[in-house]
Amino acid sequence: MVISIPPHLAFGTGHHATTATVLRLLADFAEDRAGSEWSLLDLGTGSGVLAIAGARLGATRVWACDNDPHAVRIARTNAGRNGAKDIVVDEIDVLRWKPRRKWTCVAANLFCTILEQAFPAIVQR
Repeated sequence: MVISIPPHLAFGTGHHATTATVLRLLADFAEDRAGSEWSLLDLGTGSGVLAIAGARLGATRVWACDNDPHAVRIARTNAGRNGAKDIVVDEIDVLRWKPRRKWTCVAANLFCTILEQAFPAIVQR
């Protein structure tokens, strides 16, 4: 599968080791759920590459967020560029986020300090 992400627009082209690892894990996760409905929450979406991959791998509902308004605009643009127009991308600070629903899969390719702080809310969902 090819996902087109211009490297100058926002963090996360898929080449960084952590992003590539999450993409591989997401592909395995999707393969295990082939033929069933599943959802993806992408916290700290950056360029939207993980959300796009989730949508292209079969997630029936994808929500992505980032606290950077520029990243949100870029993620929306990249979603359209890659034919993943049903992704919802919102500007939200993951440390102030209040989960409202459960997700089958949560991708949070964040700096470890932010991830540690957000972890209690993440595991609830």
